[in-house]
Amino acid sequence: MTNTYRDLGIVQQDEEDFVDILEERRLSSDLGFAFRTFSPPPHKGPPPCTNAELHRAVLDSQYLRYVTKEVQPFFKDAALRCGDVNNRS
Repeated sequence: MTNTYRDLGIVQQDEEDFVDILEERRLSSDLGFAFRTFSPPPHKGPPPCTNAELHRAVLDSQYLRYVTKEVQPFFKDAALRCGDVNNRS
C-alpha cells in the first residue's frame, strides 16, 4: 500500500533532486535498518558563501529591517525610562 505522488499521477519537476531516505527501510527488515550505518547523500544546495557575503546578506535582509523598525520604539521607551531612573539618583 504505497501512497505516493507517482501513484496519483502527479510527478514532481525536481524528482531527480528528491532523495528517498526511507527507501532502504521499506525494502529491508526492521533489525537490518536499525543496525545500518547512516551515510546521507552529499548536500546539493548552493555553494557556500564567505563570512562577509553572509554578513552582508543578513544586514540587507528586508525582514531584519522590518523587525528593527517594529522593535525600535520599545528600545527608545526603555532608554528614556533608564534615563529617568539615572536622573533621580
